Amino acid sequence: MADRLLAGSKTFYEKEFSSYLQEHGMSAYLVYAVDRVQREEARANSYLTPDNSNTDKANLEDFKKQLYATCIEKFTAEIQLEFSKFLVDDKRSGK
Repeated sequence: MADRLLAGSKTFYEKEFSSYLQEHGMSAYLVYAVDRVQREEARANSYLTPDNSNTDKANLEDFKKQLYATCIEKFTAEIQLEFSKFLVDDKRSGK
């Protein structure tokens, strides 16, 4: 189940972050993505607790770290892509 949740989260963030970036630009995206990562971490801390699941605390902590890393991975991938585009455009304009 954890693998499916992580894969689903990765797909979700790929679409969400990319879409938001295209619609709002890099400055707004940076603010949004940081907020989104913080909300995801808070949600994981609220819902992924030993009291709410059939797994031990160590496994839950590992899973929360993986979920958080998935979100961060998508966030940074979009930034790297946009920065690469910026550098190419900057070279073309001779700056």
